[in-house]
Amino acid sequence: MATPEGRFAGDIYNAEDGKSYSVSLWRDSPDRLKLRGCLIKILCQTQTWQQTLDVLPGQLIGLTGDLNGPRADKEWAQVPAPKPTPVKGK
Repeated sequence: MATPEGRFAGDIYNAEDGKSYSVSLWRDSPDRLKLRGCLIKILCQTQTWQQTLDVLPGQLIGLTGDLNGPRADKEWAQVPAPKPTPVKGK
């Protein structure tokens, strides 16, 4: 639920470091969002997310990893796919 100032607040979990963070999200301008995350009240970081309107033909079409889709981050792209588990017959 939004606050009277138009901010949304809650908690998120970062699986990369195993920590939870308090966050708030708000629109800074019509084309920008601000995200502020805090581990504790004095350890905070704010990011600005800019809306992209200049997508070129063929960009961001399809699922991650598809021919015309976005590419996974390099650290995820290098993770080998899990091997199928053989099913034993009766």
